[in-house]
Amino acid sequence: ISRLRGLDFNSQTEGPVKIRKNLDVRFNLNTNLSLTVHTWAYLLTPVFFLPAIWPNAASLHQAMSLTIKWTALMSVFCIFPHELAHAFSARLVGIRDGEIHLCGVLGFWESDDEDQIERLAPSARIFLFSAGPLANFAVGWIYQWFLGANGSSSLVLISYFMGVLNLLPIWPLDGGNILREILGLLNVEGRRLSRMIGTSTALSG
Repeated sequence: ISRLRGLDFNSQTEGPVKIRKNLDVRFNLNTNLSLTVHTWAYLLTPVFFLPAIWPNAASLHQAMSLTIKWTALMSVFCIFPHELAHAFSARLVGIRDGEIHLCGVLGFWESDDEDQIERLAPSARIFLFSAGPLANFAVGWIYQWFLGANGSSSLVLISYFMGVLNLLPIWPLDGGNILREILGLLNVEGRRLSRMIGTSTALSG
């Protein structure tokens, strides 16, 4: 996901690393890009995934360990590359300031000035939204090359799955934003139609 509106995060910090009062950790990657790890999301992750993992685990401790392990692996090796690709592609089209948010098995990149995105040409916005899923396919191929040619590694499958999932025409996923821009070029109300298509996709799935 490239952006999520309506969320208010305090972005002004000093020093390379800062722990906020809510225990979120913010890293200043450089003068224009920061990374916030939302601790609350990682604490809540076991609540959602334990019911699925526990029956196949030998004990509650093992189920908790597996949940924490795979949440961390997905964040570092699948979600972070996706959002970092959005950040780098934004820089290529002239948007320098932004922040990456990691929220357990979710993540998003946001610009410090959302109006900058709206002022971009439609082709530049399509490039920006496409960068994340393409990064997932690229890192999936890299993991497959390093971890084995059969592609059975969980990281490989998760990377490819994230790429496909984010290309679904459902707003606010990247695919929904891409569809909106394409339909906008065709003089069609893109966001409303992408929501309708997304709802139809979810109902048929």
